[in-house]
Amino acid sequence: KFWLTRILLRERQQQANTFAQGSYVPLSVKGVYDQHIIAFARQYESECYVVILPLNIAQLCRQQKKEVTDIVGKDTEVEWPDPETSIGRNSTTGQSVESLRIQTIFEHLPFALLKRVSNGANEISNRE
Repeated sequence: KFWLTRILLRERQQQANTFAQGSYVPLSVKGVYDQHIIAFARQYESECYVVILPLNIAQLCRQQKKEVTDIVGKDTEVEWPDPETSIGRNSTTGQSVESLRIQTIFEHLPFALLKRVSNGANEISNRE
């Protein structure tokens, strides 16, 4: 818990405006386990973070007869609303992110805080 709290507080300190004044953008999730994932972005000017969390994870673990870290998301994926902008890096693992497939995102941890890499100050929007 301390490790995660330290990472989240560091990101919040470095991008205080994004977390305090940033807009909330819900992101769509598609696939077999779409009902078990919540995803949203916080955006302020050119800065953007994406949060991806599992929902009802205990139920999913029982259904798959697996531990939390072994859950396979099959074809479940968060839809990235801005194809012109790179997703960036995972702030919790430090790894570059090329895909928002849950199987890839949750490979090391069953949650993610992603920082978008932006080339400009364009805002994202949820296109449904």
